[in-house]
Amino acid sequence: MYNIYISGDTYSLREEIKRLKPTNKHFKRWWRYDYKFNCWHLKVADTFFTKEFNTLIVNFSQKHSLILEVLQEPKPVKKSINDFESEEEYFEHFHKKNKPNGFIPK
Repeated sequence: MYNIYISGDTYSLREEIKRLKPTNKHFKRWWRYDYKFNCWHLKVADTFFTKEFNTLIVNFSQKHSLILEVLQEPKPVKKSINDFESEEEYFEHFHKKNKPNGFIPK
């Protein structure tokens, strides 16, 4: 997931910013103005964030001298119970992971 922020003097460009979206027809999100940070915010999934969309927003921000920030959220590493041989091994793995001293309740 990518978080895109555009800040600067955006009042006169608000309609143009709202039209900056990935070209995929399944993309349903829209730009929102964050009054706390005085910037526009858009969440884009990894599948919709393409090189074309990235160059589009970079060129737009450079053309209008706006501040652009693109932040990527790290993907959490999840393991399924099917990845382990038994249920006990599954719970033991997560107890070790969550306890700093490696204590395993019995």
